[in-house]
Amino acid sequence: MRSPAVITPRLSRGRRVAAAALSSAVVVAMVATAGGTSAAASAGSKTPAHAVRATRGTSAKRLESPIRVLSYNSLDASFDGERHPGGIGAPFAKRLPGQLALIQQSKAAVVGIEEANACLHPNPSAPCWRQIDALNRGLTQYTLVNTSQSTYYDGNYILYNPQVVTPVREGGDWAAGPMHPAADNRFSAFQVFRINATGAEFLFVVVHTLAPAGLSYDRIRGQESQNTINAATAYAKRVGVGPTLYVGDFNSYRGEWHVHDYSGQAMRKAGIHDGILYADKLVNAKYDSINELYRHARKGHGSADHIYGSGGVGFATWGELLHLKHGNFVGTIPSDHNPVYADVEIPY
Repeated sequence: MRSPAVITPRLSRGRRVAAAALSSAVVVAMVATAGGTSAAASAGSKTPAHAVRATRGTSAKRLESPIRVLSYNSLDASFDGERHPGGIGAPFAKRLPGQLALIQQSKAAVVGIEEANACLHPNPSAPCWRQIDALNRGLTQYTLVNTSQSTYYDGNYILYNPQVVTPVREGGDWAAGPMHPAADNRFSAFQVFRINATGAEFLFVVVHTLAPAGLSYDRIRGQESQNTINAATAYAKRVGVGPTLYVGDFNSYRGEWHVHDYSGQAMRKAGIHDGILYADKLVNAKYDSINELYRHARKGHGSADHIYGSGGVGFATWGELLHLKHGNFVGTIPSDHNPVYADVEIPY
């Protein structure tokens, strides 16, 4: 969570199309999700986003497996009652139903959750009942991956729909570092999944970088992202999986005013693409992913919540989920972030 500064607009649709046109490799694929076809979206470019993929030997004959993933910063319950730029954070018990509704609405096969490590019900004789446990109990179609190898309260978690995907090998987490008092010992959660319908495999990584503003913190965010990329790349090579998705709250985005997007720079340098820039279609992308609890949904800035894909991963749709009426949030605002999702295409 972080209050976004006034920034310059993100890349326009036309500039995304221009970027896509730089590649001559075009692959056309039908878009589907775990729950059927993708949600209605705004009109997109006729130039497929698949054209920008940095693949090895891309050809129109290669196979792709479509799947929907989601990232959601749940807003840690320890912040309940605190003032945000737009309002006071409601108790998690009141925010929980809205979060459950949005995740269920997404029909995502895999969900990355950030800021869900708060202890809701201490129990001296058993592990604490955490925020993620409350979410997991309310999402009966999902299963929680045991990625908390370093600490029970590492903050980032992974839920999946076993009817759509199956975990491969044991999940875990990596220390994002660097070891800095303000870095809060952050961890990136990971799990390899196999898509049941096709057998395609991919590595799913959940990231939450440091929040405070300022150049020194920009650099820490960049280092946390680079460390995660290094760990994911090494792990993927060791276990023999190629496609990798990095989702989460990176607390910066390309073009943000007075912010150095070192996380994004690290991703781009590694050939990892930001879904919002390369998706064929965008849904509700005009809204800021950090809503800061303003009743009237903020828009025109950008998305600090990202879904990145390694070379070869295609993006059909990128969107945000909001429950609005006349531009205003309805009822209790579930979090200071809006969940973001993407229909991705995993090569195999």
